Parts: sequence; structure tokens; C-alpha cells
Amino acid sequence: MSTSTYQTYPKQGQTLKKYLTSDQIPKILETLNIEFKYKKGTYSFPCPVHGGDNHSACTIFEGRYDIPNWNCWTHQCQSTYGKGLYGFIKGVLSYRNGFEVDFKAVNSFLSGESIDSVTVAVDSTDTQRKLITQCLSIGDDKNTRNIDPEYIRKNLVCPSPYFISRGFSAETLNIFDVGDSYQEGRQMYQRAVVPVYDIDGKYAGCCGRTIVGDPNKWVYSFCKGHFLYGLNFSFPYIKSSGKVIIVEGNPDAWKVFSLGFKNVVAIMGTAFTDEQLLLLEQSGALELIILTDMDDAGRECAERIITRCGRRFNYRVPEYSSKDPGEALDEELIKILEK
Repeated sequence: MSTSTYQTYPKQGQTLKKYLTSDQIPKILETLNIEFKYKKGTYSFPCPVHGGDNHSACTIFEGRYDIPNWNCWTHQCQSTYGKGLYGFIKGVLSYRNGFEVDFKAVNSFLSGESIDSVTVAVDSTDTQRKLITQCLSIGDDKNTRNIDPEYIRKNLVCPSPYFISRGFSAETLNIFDVGDSYQEGRQMYQRAVVPVYDIDGKYAGCCGRTIVGDPNKWVYSFCKGHFLYGLNFSFPYIKSSGKVIIVEGNPDAWKVFSLGFKNVVAIMGTAFTDEQLLLLEQSGALELIILTDMDDAGRECAERIITRCGRRFNYRVPEYSSKDPGEALDEELIKILEK
């Protein structure tokens, strides 16, 4: 295939909104030299992943909460590459190159770097790279606020005495800004508070674990299905290794992190959402190490993750002797995760 040069976005001096909106979808298509038709929130064109010529065979939908998704109606190409825009770009680049590219190649494409026979012309400053990557972020319904971590810590007793009493190290709890709340009238009063940040490190909300036996063990101030806990820390380690360790709970993530495996995220429960899948696609992960709890709910959770992710990643589901990673012996977890 001959070398092609695409003019990508944003152009010099142009400002993009942080989150992908309808005016940015055509810019992606134009960058890939894909002609399209638009009607009522849907972009239609021949499928560029399998090389079809039916002009309505492939569609990109603006999507709920401004989270775009795509569908190939003839060959179901999205089931192979993923329904997010990262998957779409991965499929297009794979077809045009004649071999399967990985998500690192997609990130390189978005950053304006050469990918074998595909070269994208782009201003390569850090600002431009960040804008291009951010335009594929999850929608702005996250209700993130400009709250400084230091402000959060000033309102908590850090590191959390409650979690220290349960055997977690003060050093790890400090890294994750975990502390206990004793301020009456607050939603998190008498709870061990776990701040949650988005992929860019901006405050998204918090979850709190009762320290006085409240029947509601955990409460959340945000929609946890829109986030992967710890991704703000783990993103560079996932990108460099191509691997991500997935656990259920925040404490499980602290345990794995404290053992030196910093490419860990928590789904904060046993549910696994499309939004979390999109974040995994954006992270550049090639392999998922699914370290859910060793009970029926944990096994079902692992199966659900694999089913929803399909053929996008390689998978490993280790077994261990304790109920959950937080209670596992250090030596056992290290041996499992070093494989």
C-alpha cells in the first residue's frame, strides 16, 4: 500500500472542547479520508474496516452522553475491534496496513507519529497531542469538579486510621488520598473516604466505607460505572507494558499497587460497563489480567468482562487461595502477577 498523508486536527491555533462532540466526529472521518453522510446524529459510509462499498453499511452514532459508538451492519466489524472510536480507528488502520495494529499504534496515530505505511501530518507539540487524545474521552456527565486534592485531604484524617487498622500501609493510603471523615452533616460522616479521579487526575467524586457499622457499607457520590479507579496513576504503566490488572474493589487495587504492580485498576464492584470498556481501549492495554474475587460473584464478573470485551484483548484469569486480592498472601500474588 502506498504511503498516504492525512491532515489531522486540530489545526494550528484551533481549540477543541475536552470531550468529543458532534462537530468532532467528522474531523476524525476527514482525517481518515472517509466520505460520509450525516442525518439526525448518525454518520453513514461504506465500511472502511472490511472494505465494503455499501454506502449505509457502516455508521457512527453520536451516542448517549456524547459517547460515540459505531456499527458495521454487514460484517459486524465492531465485534472484533470494539464499539468505541479507538476500536474504529484500530480497525481502519489494520485494514489499510494489511496487518493487525495494536492500540499503541492508535495512540501513535492520534499523536501524529508514523505507523508503517500511514503517516499523519500534525503539529506534534504536547498541547496538540493532549487535545487529540482528549477528544476521545468519556462524556462530560461525570460531573467532575475543580477540587484540589490538598483541599480534600484538609477535610479528612489522612492516612485513614480505619484502613491502617485493616492492614493497609500508610504510604499507599497517602498516595491515594484516603482518609477518614469526622465532619458532622457531611454525606461521608463517619466513613473512610476514597477520592476518585478521572484519567486526567481531576476529581470525580468519592466513595465512603462505614467505620461505625452502618448497614450501607459503601456509598458513592458519583456514577462509578463511568470510571476505572486508579487509572490516573496506572495509565502510563499500562501504556508501557500493554497489560492491565483488573480488580473489583479499591482496597484490592491498593494491595496490588503496594506490591509494585502499578498497572492496576478497580471497577468498584462486580458490574462492568461500556464506559469502562472504552477507558480500557484508550489505555493501550493488550492483555487483561482479571484478578476478581474467588467466589461465584467474582467468577461471574470475570466472565462478564471477557464476554463484553470480546476479541479486543488477550486474557488471563489467575486463581489464588484467598477470598480476594486484599486478603491474599504477598508472595502468592507476586508469583501470580510476575508470570
